[in-house]
Amino acid sequence: MDYDIAIIGAGVAGSQLGTLLSERLKGKRIVIFEQLEKPIEFARAMKRPVEDMIKYERVLSVKLRSDCCLVTTEQDKYFVRLLAGCDGANSLTRRAMVEKGITKQPKLLHGAFTQGKETRKIKVYLNKFYSPDFFAWNFFGECGLATAHRPRAHLDYFLKRQDVKPKRIFASPIPLGLLKSFTDRCLLIGDAAAQVKPLTGGGIIYSLKAATYAANTIEKSFSLGRFDAATLKAYEKAWRDDFGSEIKNGLRLRAIYRKMTNKQINELFELFKDDVEKVFAKEAVKRYDYLSAAASGIPKKKITKFMLKNLNLLA
Repeated sequence: MDYDIAIIGAGVAGSQLGTLLSERLKGKRIVIFEQLEKPIEFARAMKRPVEDMIKYERVLSVKLRSDCCLVTTEQDKYFVRLLAGCDGANSLTRRAMVEKGITKQPKLLHGAFTQGKETRKIKVYLNKFYSPDFFAWNFFGECGLATAHRPRAHLDYFLKRQDVKPKRIFASPIPLGLLKSFTDRCLLIGDAAAQVKPLTGGGIIYSLKAATYAANTIEKSFSLGRFDAATLKAYEKAWRDDFGSEIKNGLRLRAIYRKMTNKQINELFELFKDDVEKVFAKEAVKRYDYLSAAASGIPKKKITKFMLKNLNLLA
């Protein structure tokens, strides 16, 4: 074997996993494959403790075998005992699992954004003309949206309404779904496993948590000398017990939101705005996910009333 553990991707999930494994599995040969020599600043800051583990080689393919995993890069081929796919929304590791019928591909939203005039405001737009299946935003001057349908056309329309003339457009895929994330000798972590909040597209917290659960499982796997699916299954159980139900419920709410009209969205906000404002007014609400906090403060009677009035959303 060339390596005991290979991690593909030095982003949030890969950097966190590499850091934990380097501390726990002393003496094991661990490598992180990363194609970008200048990763985004957040990931770059996180990977400093594992800088020596990183090979800046672009991965071309992944093959899952019973005796090992084969990772082919632009420079070489590597045989590894255990593989952790932290390679993002368009994961090659996940593709290898899909080809074997182990998991499925997630649905992809396409995020598109640009930098406009800086402001001190945060605005979120739930408007079907801007994004028919997600939302648009203006965060301190960064204007963007996400949608599965014609993202550039919707972005152009949104930017025109914001009076923003883009100099450069950035794009980022957002994977959505509830996927199987393990098989013999292989785990999927972070965006590769679609560990993303369906209502907001955020995945940093999930990635950090999942990487910790993966490290726990991998550590036990090496102590037992077993790398089969039955052993690695503990990883999936851990993250699903933690935030799997939140993803599942978020997907259900997204399915309802996709059917809503702008008129129904306005009715919803008029009905719930007082309850949401009460939640935000509480000092106790110091959370990274204000959307979940707001939803928790809405009385069930009001939700039932709205849904009975709009039964088409349940069809």
